[in-house]
Amino acid sequence: MKFYPLDEASVREYLAKNCDCDDADKIDLAAKMCQGSIGKAKELLENSDAAELRNELVSSIAALAEGRRKSIYDLVLVLKNGKDEQDFMMNVLQSVFCDLMYIKKAEMGERIVNSDKKTIINKLAAAVSEKTPLRLLEILIKYREYFSKNISYALSVQCLSLELWEAINDRGYRNKI
Repeated sequence: MKFYPLDEASVREYLAKNCDCDDADKIDLAAKMCQGSIGKAKELLENSDAAELRNELVSSIAALAEGRRKSIYDLVLVLKNGKDEQDFMMNVLQSVFCDLMYIKKAEMGERIVNSDKKTIINKLAAAVSEKTPLRLLEILIKYREYFSKNISYALSVQCLSLELWEAINDRGYRNKI
């Protein structure tokens, strides 16, 4: 039997009625990030480690825009330390890159998932070109496939971090084959 994702309003309503969280902003964020799954939404609300990991990821991505090469290694450390939460991290990155696209291309601010990180994402959007968000999503899709094929995680996150840095800073040191 196939279950389809719930709409955001239904998830938000369920969380408001059945969870111990009184913070409407947290409930709203969990409903946006859960991709229609009440189980994921509840986990996001109850797991403080997930919130901390998300904050570290968003900060690390924003730091890439500063152009410092050390920021590549900082992102590698965050990704390596969160290896057990690989799917969650990829979903967070995807949501940030989609938010970036909404800001750069369509100016659809109401569709932003990471509304609590809007200031950071706006600052990142100001630093990148219009084509960058799509390039970041393409890179992420490629590495999700690598992760699913059990390619070395440590090596993959190093390459992923470098490619994200290159895309954000509009630099490409590698030759196209």
